[in-house]
Amino acid sequence: MIRFTTTTTSAMLCLLASSSVRAFVAPSARRAVSRTVVKAAAEASTAAKASDTDFDGFSSKISFMFPGQGAQFVGMCGEVVETVPAAKALFEEASEILGYDLLELCTNGPKEKLDSTEVSQPAIFVASMAAVEKLKQEQGQDVLDTATCAMGLSLGEYSALCFADA
Repeated sequence: MIRFTTTTTSAMLCLLASSSVRAFVAPSARRAVSRTVVKAAAEASTAAKASDTDFDGFSSKISFMFPGQGAQFVGMCGEVVETVPAAKALFEEASEILGYDLLELCTNGPKEKLDSTEVSQPAIFVASMAAVEKLKQEQGQDVLDTATCAMGLSLGEYSALCFADA
């Protein structure tokens, strides 16, 4: 298991990005993650500008990051389920398991109900998996198969593990 801490450096993040890690689990310590990401961004923004030739032979890596509780909002996933049948099927299956219409709560609220833990957590998980289905429909399975990293914050750890077939 790889963990973000307050001592995680941008060099460590780069090493992780170049590794063969398929699943990445971040702790719930949002402050540690935030500090690390902000520090890495600051270092990157002050680095010298690179020319196109600096990246000859460079192979980009694809990573996925899944959100935790608090990412929910009324109106989420409405368009996705209209255009991605597999995403709609995920919401239908979840609604059957949960015993209530999860998609209705995601698209129309009320906000107070969507913000409750018992609704927001399944909503965010299913929405994350629906987003993967949308990407799969638009870009193909290859873009998912070439991902080198899947990570999640708190609840998003479950989405990352499902994405990584862990």
